[in-house]
Amino acid sequence: MPLLFLFVAFVCGDTPPAFSLCHNEHTFSRRNLHDFVHRKRQTKDVIGQLFQWCSADAACAEAYHISMQQTADDERAFRYISAHWMRLTDGSVDLMRPFNETVCENESFEDLLRTLWVIALRLAVKETVQLECSANERAVFDAETMQLHCICQADRNCVDASEWRASSINWSHGTIIFASLVVAFVAVRMLLMVELRLRLYHRLLLAPIRAVEATRNELSKNL
Repeated sequence: MPLLFLFVAFVCGDTPPAFSLCHNEHTFSRRNLHDFVHRKRQTKDVIGQLFQWCSADAACAEAYHISMQQTADDERAFRYISAHWMRLTDGSVDLMRPFNETVCENESFEDLLRTLWVIALRLAVKETVQLECSANERAVFDAETMQLHCICQADRNCVDASEWRASSINWSHGTIIFASLVVAFVAVRMLLMVELRLRLYHRLLLAPIRAVEATRNELSKNL
């Protein structure tokens, strides 16, 4: 009888009884995990699956501009953002990648817990901070004022955006002034050309009259 028990335990050792890591209804075994991974990796439309998951989360839907109706335009925008900004395409995305990058790459529960917390903290900042800096600036937190503001990066050449916007002469005013000068120059040049043409016209018009008068004066002298 003990030998039979050992044999059964050896044969079933690959699929131990299901257990719950979190002491709730989420129970699984090694066979459950294998079947789950295999089934997920057979997903034909990976981006479509991500769209469904993101649409079901309010914060994710807002970040990817997905409306409550989840229209075809919403999915088209999601696919564009995924392909161009996140470099995600159906042929190159492993649906199990987040699982592998968190659970499988950590050597202990402590490392896994730390990784998940870091991901959550970084995501919370990205979703809540509303300050937008220019390409040559970066956001810093002032411990004295407890406020975020933008500063120029050390290796970049940029102008303080707040001072430039507050000054009386900025890009918009400079453009208007330059355009006004160009228009004034063109107008003055056109006026000069018109005046020169009028003078030439008068000369050509008065030349025959003056010639006739000169002839009359000459004849009167001879008489």
